[in-house]
Amino acid sequence: MWIHNTACTVMMMPVATGILQRFPRGDEVGSHEVRRFSKAVVLGVVYASAIGGMATLTGTGVNIILVGMWSSYFPEQEPITFSSWMSFGLPMALIIFLALWVTLCFMYCSKNTGKALSAYLDRSHLSGELSSTTMLETEQSP
Repeated sequence: MWIHNTACTVMMMPVATGILQRFPRGDEVGSHEVRRFSKAVVLGVVYASAIGGMATLTGTGVNIILVGMWSSYFPEQEPITFSSWMSFGLPMALIIFLALWVTLCFMYCSKNTGKALSAYLDRSHLSGELSSTTMLETEQSP
């Protein structure tokens, strides 16, 4: 929200794809659900970035252009400030983001998606990594 939405997308896409690359591909059980979930994650990153761009004045360049046009065409009106923009943009972005989440879940996540992802995480090295991290934290605490 405090940086440009394009920069945010560029930073988050490698994180999302890195996580998704750990899931199974090919003919394994649950790979269809994983492919659909992967589409939802990638689309979610892109659309959430665009939606988040409208939440703050600096979120996208179009917002700044609108403020400039507003002050040019309506100089007698109250100027748009960062806080006045956020009072409109943030609630609107939250509502649209919720609608995006519901839409992506409806279109790309079936009832078996959670089971397929959980089953893979249970048998993958991720659960081993998580348990070893927890053990290290437990050993280090006084």
